[in-house]
Amino acid sequence: MKNLFFLVLVAFFSVQCSNAKNSKEEFPEHIAVQLREIRTQNMNYYNEFLFSGDSAYIDSALHVIDKGLVISENRDGILVMYKLYFLKASKRFDDAIAFWKTVDPSPFSDFGEFYCDLTTYKLYIYKYEFQNDTDSINFYTAKAFQLIDDYVQENKEDIIDYINSKDDDFETMQGKYLLALAKYQYYYGRIYGDYKQSELIQEIQKRCRHSKSLFQDIDIMIKQGGLEDI
Repeated sequence: MKNLFFLVLVAFFSVQCSNAKNSKEEFPEHIAVQLREIRTQNMNYYNEFLFSGDSAYIDSALHVIDKGLVISENRDGILVMYKLYFLKASKRFDDAIAFWKTVDPSPFSDFGEFYCDLTTYKLYIYKYEFQNDTDSINFYTAKAFQLIDDYVQENKEDIIDYINSKDDDFETMQGKYLLALAKYQYYYGRIYGDYKQSELIQEIQKRCRHSKSLFQDIDIMIKQGGLEDI
């Protein structure tokens, strides 16, 4: 369950891709077929790596991913996520940061405009955690939280309307504001303590019809470590 949130992100992005017909991100059919095959092959490597912990699967996965990124011109968001994950798993943080700078940000627009900068900050946090550089960890953690706080504050009314527009938590959990809310709680907890909750989140909960179980699900993901992944 450690990688639950990473899989939620990939699943959400898969839905976005399947609904992306007539968008500029849709690939020609012959390329789309190749990418589907590469994603399937990569998922197999991912599962084998989680099961065995054998780093050989990382090398195999990265080889397959790079083939897909070439034909998609770094625009296949699912493969981009997987590459960041495997580079992180192999402690190649500088490579991950350099790669992320080459990625077309447009496939990630549905996650919120904070997402690209947040990912940069996360990669630096992982790097400095590995180096046990507390000052740098705190610096980038604060920048990450401020970025998400600004986004949630600016979009608070839309977030409340969105949650209230859904009939159940499953629909809400698939939505575009899930990442922002989950990351907000995660970084708030890192700074202020796991058992503290911000006034902003309390307000959102009070004004939403079925927010209790939604935020309980987010808390479960945080406690299971799922939000530590890309």
